[in-house]
Amino acid sequence: MLFQQISYFIFGEVPNNYGKYYEAATLVSPKEFTFIIWAPIFIGMLVFSVYQALPRNRKSQLLNKLLWPTVVINIFNGISLYAPFGYNILIVVILLIGLCWAFVGIQRFKRTESVSFWFVEFPFTVFFAWISVALLVTTSQTLAYYEWASFGLPKTAWPCALVVTATGIGLFITSRYNAFLYSLVLVWAFIGILT
Repeated sequence: MLFQQISYFIFGEVPNNYGKYYEAATLVSPKEFTFIIWAPIFIGMLVFSVYQALPRNRKSQLLNKLLWPTVVINIFNGISLYAPFGYNILIVVILLIGLCWAFVGIQRFKRTESVSFWFVEFPFTVFFAWISVALLVTTSQTLAYYEWASFGLPKTAWPCALVVTATGIGLFITSRYNAFLYSLVLVWAFIGILT
């Protein structure tokens, strides 16, 4: 899979802990090409790391507030590569909390001061949007693996409910924070799901 190839290039040998998930048929799994989004996420977080380390940014209040969310995000993103089967949802939830924490902090800070779009807002917004989708996909794959009966509803009901939920969250975040980039990532994920 492309994600594993990118991970191998960046991190070295990465075990295939997700094989059991991919064996479970689900209608919500994006196609492999959509996972190329990890490239701008990794590059964006790397650029952010360099940007926040510059001497002129050491006293930035925003970057100081992003310290702990960034630590949580990076630690759990690394753990996700090696997590045993069954822990993926927990890790994705923790990642989502860290990213939401950072995203909301950035949006609040923008009200009073300028925030660099490419060095700060872009990497966190794209990462946040993608992990929002990842929570829905991971949930769907886990339930499919355990052969959840969807409360007796047709097999298409649960994926439709997840897509509607993701769309609602995307519309809320886009309208609340004027985060058009968040919606673009969701559209990219939906293209991968629907193709």
